[in-house]
Amino acid sequence: MIGYSFEGALPMRRFFALGALLVVLAHAGCSDDDDAFGPWSGGLGAACRNDRDCFSRCEEGFCTADCDHDGHCPAGMACIDEHGGMCATACGSPTGCGPGYECKSTRRRGTDGSIPVCRR
Repeated sequence: MIGYSFEGALPMRRFFALGALLVVLAHAGCSDDDDAFGPWSGGLGAACRNDRDCFSRCEEGFCTADCDHDGHCPAGMACIDEHGGMCATACGSPTGCGPGYECKSTRRRGTDGSIPVCRR
């Protein structure tokens, strides 16, 4: 009969318990309703100081991504012909943008015309 030693079982149980605790704690800060477009979240449209604050890049104080047309941007954003083509948050009124931003008509990239977007 093969013998089994319980000598290493306790450290392994602690290891797995610690791992489970870390997973629970990491998940506690996440939910399906987290807003990726809030200030300092890193998502497109979020306020930023530099590229490290964003998942992509920081231009004009907000996180943006490269684009050639509106289809490259998420809903609620448009591709504008600035900085080589970038996604910007569309707005409908002067108060539709956060502090320090204005709702300005800007030339679109990849199509004719312009669209009002939040700009500094």
